[in-house]
Amino acid sequence: MQRHSPDQVEAIQAMSVYRQATAMALTQANPQDVAAATAAILQAAFIIATADLTPERRAALFMEEE
Repeated sequence: MQRHSPDQVEAIQAMSVYRQATAMALTQANPQDVAAATAAILQAAFIIATADLTPERRAALFMEEE
């Protein structure tokens, strides 16, 4: 059994979340709107997951370097 690094596990889990959001979008959106609906679902989930952060701190998560 192969062990994955924490970054690999995160990427695998992110892909799973993305696929689930896409599946949800497919049930409600027109075919041409699936990408936008998927992004909207993921954005809403991100806001829920970071509810304890200020909007500024939430935005900064995308600006920070490792």
